[in-house]
This record gives sequence, structure tokens and C-alpha cells, in this order.
Amino acid sequence: MRIDGIRYICLGALTTILVLGGLACGSSPTTPSPTPSPAPSPAPAPLATVTTMGITGRSTLTAIGEATQLTAVANYTDGTHKDVTTEAVWTSLKPATLTVSSGVVTVVNFGLASIDVRFQNRGVSMLMAATPPNTFIFWGRVREPGNSSIANVQVLDTESKRTVLTNQSGEYEFANLRDPRFRVEKDGFESVEVKSAPFPAYGDIPVQRFVRFAAGGSVSTELAPNDLSYEIGPDHCFPCKRIRVTVPTAGTLHLTATQPTVAATGLNIWVNGNRFPPVGSSVGADAPVSAGEIFVYVGGFSSTSGYVPFTLTTSLTSS
Repeated sequence: MRIDGIRYICLGALTTILVLGGLACGSSPTTPSPTPSPAPSPAPAPLATVTTMGITGRSTLTAIGEATQLTAVANYTDGTHKDVTTEAVWTSLKPATLTVSSGVVTVVNFGLASIDVRFQNRGVSMLMAATPPNTFIFWGRVREPGNSSIANVQVLDTESKRTVLTNQSGEYEFANLRDPRFRVEKDGFESVEVKSAPFPAYGDIPVQRFVRFAAGGSVSTELAPNDLSYEIGPDHCFPCKRIRVTVPTAGTLHLTATQPTVAATGLNIWVNGNRFPPVGSSVGADAPVSAGEIFVYVGGFSSTSGYVPFTLTTSLTSS
């Protein structure tokens, strides 16, 4: 009976025992199944970033107070494009000429100005011009060949008589002109007159240091890349140097220009409009001259990519 009672108790408590994990009546403990690991989430796609910027809109205006809207577009690494005009940072490099706000450019004065726009460390610029209808902007720089740009050089428009001084970068700018011819003057340099091309062309004006000495003397100098050019009768001397030789009395001026080596330029001498061609690495000329200052030109017929040093020596046989 006791054993049966025990059995009865065990059977009656089966539900409780099963709930408690089967720890009685000869049942064995069970091991819980492991929880499966979740599948790894895919890596998020990288965010698209700006690769380049672009500006669209009018680049030429014709009246003070006139305004125009520019548009800034950002190009992204995923191939998409976005109008960022209102989000970008706009700057005018010459606010006294053109101002800009949210891409709206307004003319303050006639001239040129670069309009810059930046967005997410990317930027682009547009050079804009403002000048009245049927007029042009002329801009460029004055430089000494073989050296650098020259500041504070007076550039005169011989038609309107307007003048400007070149800035620290040697640059000059005129707006509201029609068909100018510029004269460039600076102490210690030969004056030069040029016919410049309008914007967007860049008017590069080379000027030459003044060289003068008396007959019987000499000078050592060099032709430089993109040096000056002179029209001498039917000839075009380029690159070229103008040298002034003062002659005390009439006679025959003897000139010799020599180079350390034979250069592709091939030195020529022009005196009184006559050309004397080179022979090897030198060229000589015997020219009848009157008393006074004689213009002598030494140079070639084509551009040179390097420097061509030479020495010009002179002597005079009086009549």
C-alpha cells in the first residue's frame, strides 16, 4: 500500500513534475536547445558624395543694376545631380564690379569679375563680363620677357584717352571700349603700341628694357621665349630686341652679333630697314649712317622655346 501510495503520489504530481523539468520519478534532466544566431545584416550602402560642381547661366551683362540668376549643380558619386543653388556659398572676387547673393549676380560697375560657388568642399568659378551693348572689355597683362609681370605700368587707350595702371600681377582691364589701340609706357622701358583683342582673348603685352649706348660700345643681352616682335619693312623680327646706338658723326657703322652656339632662332641684324642674315653663330653688318640715334634690331623669324644670349659689338668709321 505504501508503495502504491507512493506511485499514486508520483502519478498525481506528474503535471507538476513535468512543469518543473521532470526532476522526480526517475526522469532525467533535459538540456535546453541552443538559440540560433540571427543572420548578419547587410552593410549599409555608402553615402553619395559630391565629385564636381557646375554653374549655368548668362555670363555677359550690359547695364549697371542689371541682374541675372546663376544655377549651381552638384554631381555625385552615384551619378545623380542636384540643384544646390540655395545651399551653396557664393562669392564675387570683385564685389565692386559684380555682387552675388544666392546665385543672383548684379552689376555695380562695368568690367570683369570671377563668381565662385562652393558646396561640400567642391567649387567652380565663372568669369563674367559687364559692358554696354556694342562695346567690349579688353584685359591682359604687361610683362618683361624672361622675367615677370610688371606692376604700375600705364596703359593708355589712344582713342578714348583713358588710362589704367597695371596691378601687382601686371594686369590691366578696360570696359566700354570699341576699337582701341593701347600704348604702354614706363620709365626705363621702350614704349609700345598694340592692337588688342576683346574679351575673352587675353591681351599679353611684352615690353623691353631701354638699351642705348654710343657707337664703339657693346651690350650683352638675350632673346627670351615670347619676346617682342617688330615689323621692319617687309620683315617680321621675332623674337627681337631693339637697341639704340648713338652716332657722333656720319660714317659707316660696323655691327657684329655673336652667340655662344648656333641657335635655331638664327640671329639677324636690321639697320636702316635693311636685313643682314646670319652666318653660323654670328651676323655682321656694315651700314652707312648719319649722326644721331640709330635703331638696330637683333632677332629671328620664329618663336623660341629657350633663351638665346648674344653680344652686339659696334665700331664707327667716320666719313
